[in-house]
Amino acid sequence: MRNLCKLVVGGLFILIMAGCQAGISGFPVVANNIGTDGDILKLNITGPVDESVVRSSYVTISGNTEPEAAVMINGLSIDQEKGHFSVTVALEPGPNLINIFAKNPAGKQISKYVTVVYIP
Repeated sequence: MRNLCKLVVGGLFILIMAGCQAGISGFPVVANNIGTDGDILKLNITGPVDESVVRSSYVTISGNTEPEAAVMINGLSIDQEKGHFSVTVALEPGPNLINIFAKNPAGKQISKYVTVVYIP
């Protein structure tokens, strides 16, 4: 399947969803912001590695962004210090899609996803 869209000046957010022939859609497999360096807020996820498999029902999400940026994980605001953040997230058995979102005072924003598989 090929879909075309018109690109605009500035940053763009691209989300690609996985699915199967039966029509069952899954979770995002690619989510990224595209633009020039000046258009995009930096967000670096230092842990966990995407598609990690863990045996604990909790995982620590850590990373960094701009010092003034607000950070949310799965829709909940979290504290960050000088751009660095770290928070423990509860997991459900199986794949867990974790959304990390940051927005700076100028309105630039970025969203990244990490999948963690919890095997009890």
